[in-house]
Amino acid sequence: MSENKINTYTCPAGHVMVTHDLDEGVTPFMKGCPTCGAMAQSGMYRVDQTLTPTHEWYRPAHPERYENMSMRQHIEAGGLAFRTIGDPDETLEMPEPTPKPRHKLKCLPEFFQEVKAGYKGFECRLNDRNYQVGDELLLEEWSEESGYSGDSVLVDVAYVLPGGQFGIEPGYCVMSIVWSINLDFNKFLYEEGPEHEDGFPITTFCG
Repeated sequence: MSENKINTYTCPAGHVMVTHDLDEGVTPFMKGCPTCGAMAQSGMYRVDQTLTPTHEWYRPAHPERYENMSMRQHIEAGGLAFRTIGDPDETLEMPEPTPKPRHKLKCLPEFFQEVKAGYKGFECRLNDRNYQVGDELLLEEWSEESGYSGDSVLVDVAYVLPGGQFGIEPGYCVMSIVWSINLDFNKFLYEEGPEHEDGFPITTFCG
């Protein structure tokens, strides 16, 4: 929503929290009530714009410092962080993230496309690089016939199962992989479709 717009969040107990958007971005439909903890529902900005806000949505200066993957992806995708008015930007006090080891690996087209589509959530590899949880894998589409296609995907290693057990050859490993929190969400688009009956555009997130 546009910056400086006033909104309210009302919980089932009737507690009303007044917010404003310090920056332009995406805010949630539901938010925990600071008074009772119940889920409060957004007024969808169809509220008195002269109300005095007590909380605000803002864009933090260093979203890359969030340890929580969901929060970091939320900010990178255009979402806003939440704070009581007068509180500092929480990311200013967070430490700089430690760079993760990144391994560039060839990936055959049939497997690459499955990873990119989200169907293949693992990699079975010769463990010649001592893969660890938290490492990044830059998978680059490659075939012996055509070489590199120029397409790649960045994933995080979430779990490593060493070889020599469960039918996995010694010296190999099976890694569980997830989309990296360093993924560039600017490569994704927000598409606005037809307006809903209340006049708000229907927005979809697509890659």
